[in-house]
Amino acid sequence: VSAESPPGGFAATYQILTGLEDAGNIQRTYAVEGLGGAQFALPGVTDRLRKASEGPPGAGLVLAAADPANPYGASIPWPARADEGRPTRGAGAVVVLVDAQPVIWLDRGFASLLTWPTPAEQVSIAIDSLVDAASRFDTRIAVQRINGRSVRELPHDQGLVAAFQDRGFSMSPKALTLRTPPRPHSPTPTHARG
Repeated sequence: VSAESPPGGFAATYQILTGLEDAGNIQRTYAVEGLGGAQFALPGVTDRLRKASEGPPGAGLVLAAADPANPYGASIPWPARADEGRPTRGAGAVVVLVDAQPVIWLDRGFASLLTWPTPAEQVSIAIDSLVDAASRFDTRIAVQRINGRSVRELPHDQGLVAAFQDRGFSMSPKALTLRTPPRPHSPTPTHARG
């Protein structure tokens, strides 16, 4: 609600939410740590979140950084990072979440990539998810900087560069590039002439 700034702010929205709660359409929950008790969800969401947190690592989720489904940078702050790079919710930026935690953030032009300290297994899941989603993007991914450093300066046989190369990225003169397959297009309909 804070990120969207609706008329009347949270007070007006809270009245609507409590009305929906009284009608049994939603329920009060405590899903996001640190946000207090004024959280609401559809019935059953809290149980599904608990079940998901007990299982093995899940699939990555690729979202527009400004998507309302991404709470980071809106209702909760982005997790701390070691370097000076700072993710934003800007138009065109993308975030990859694994187990509801941000792992990769790409800027609008897919030239600058940021990461968070994350286990290698989650990084692998995030990269796989990014590759799978790449065909939906309007441009190819050509990462020139990772965590503020040129990809040409990073060791190519280990770490993030190697992980990206293992999943189809190649080193071009300026960037770590994934050439996406062309988007499928529907043929132009033909009309029978009679």
